[in-house]
Amino acid sequence: MKVVYKITYPNGKIYIGSEVTDNIRYFGSADPALIAKDFTREERRVFTVRREILWESNTASSSEVKQKEIEHINAFRSNDPAVGYNRWPKFTSARPNLPSKRTPGQKGIWMNTEAITNATEALRRTLSESTYGWANLAAKRKADNEIATLRVAVEGDYLREKIGNLSSRIAVLYSARKHQRYGGADAVKNEVIEILSKIESFTKQGRTT
Repeated sequence: MKVVYKITYPNGKIYIGSEVTDNIRYFGSADPALIAKDFTREERRVFTVRREILWESNTASSSEVKQKEIEHINAFRSNDPAVGYNRWPKFTSARPNLPSKRTPGQKGIWMNTEAITNATEALRRTLSESTYGWANLAAKRKADNEIATLRVAVEGDYLREKIGNLSSRIAVLYSARKHQRYGGADAVKNEVIEILSKIESFTKQGRTT
């Protein structure tokens, strides 16, 4: 199995990498000097990191795996020194020259409308085609991949807040028990659909609803 994974450190910073042998002990090749300077000697005494698989494939070529790694690095901005420990590809705050629009009267709002539409449609398909209310990891990974696309397709507080809410509710929806605290799996699914609708409405109309 070939995978793209995310490492989360105790300070919240992340590192994203790929691995083609599915070695469960492999935790990436982030520069140890970059990590070390962020932690005191005392903080090193109890040091817990989390490794999460973001994408996996049995059939992808090595070049396809590398491309997926880069996509996730850009989506999660783990090459931004304020966010993570990836240093390649080099981080730039400039957005790619893709179909986009700026919403009227709202400075600093950037949207790749085509990417947002494709991602929200894919999320709706995942919701309709998958079972939920249990630990459906395959469906959660599909959803997480589309959420990663959304993260890199927008700039602006409102949309980023909605995408964050969407990510947290997806984690609840595809869990064994967490949804019980939110009124059950069907109630959580309805919340997810409502958030998607707000993202789609904002994208089309350029305003919050």
